[in-house]
Amino acid sequence: WRVITHIDLTQKYPINSSPVTGSLPLIRVIEGQTVIIQIPAADWDRTDDIRCRWADSSGPAGDECGDILNSSFIRLIYTYQPASGACSVIPAVIGDRPNRACIGVLPGVQHVERIVAAVYCTGDYITEFITISPLYMKKTTINAVSGTTNQWYITLTWTPTTDQIGPQVFCAAPIDQNELTGSQHCINFVVGYLAPNLITPTLVQGRSASPLGTVFANHSLFSIQ
Repeated sequence: WRVITHIDLTQKYPINSSPVTGSLPLIRVIEGQTVIIQIPAADWDRTDDIRCRWADSSGPAGDECGDILNSSFIRLIYTYQPASGACSVIPAVIGDRPNRACIGVLPGVQHVERIVAAVYCTGDYITEFITISPLYMKKTTINAVSGTTNQWYITLTWTPTTDQIGPQVFCAAPIDQNELTGSQHCINFVVGYLAPNLITPTLVQGRSASPLGTVFANHSLFSIQ
């Protein structure tokens, strides 16, 4: 008997690409409050089922047939550090992009994104944005939002390359002067897709001529008539 392996190297869908994920290396939380930490994951293969696995062994030769993650296992370290004088409300990323937004970008075309954060106690201010970003993405220094007293921002510039085609995860969290950290805010950039244009509704006799309706997050099928 014999075993023959055939490998199809054609660059077309479906390609068995590895899933990607991203999360900040440092997450600070407030004592006594329940915190939900969302770890985004994406896969270029639309039909693949993405799952998280927890390691049963810390050794590099663990049970590969079980729920072993990989040879470089993930370790979560918890430390306690009081934040004296901190605000009771953590800073937050605000703006047009919702958390876990999905944005299409093209390789070779520069993309500019602004990340805005706000503080909610008088006298507080943002000192840092801790980020995890795709290769070649750059961020500016922190600047105050003009006309406000509690908002600061950074600007991201990125020109993705052809070898980055597929999903690329970006996450950020603001930190104030008391080292109080906001929840991480993530954006999934999909390299290779052109972002759709938002069309302003046309008004006819003072009323909108565009269809109006609500599509809920759990609706995978809807129609416009």
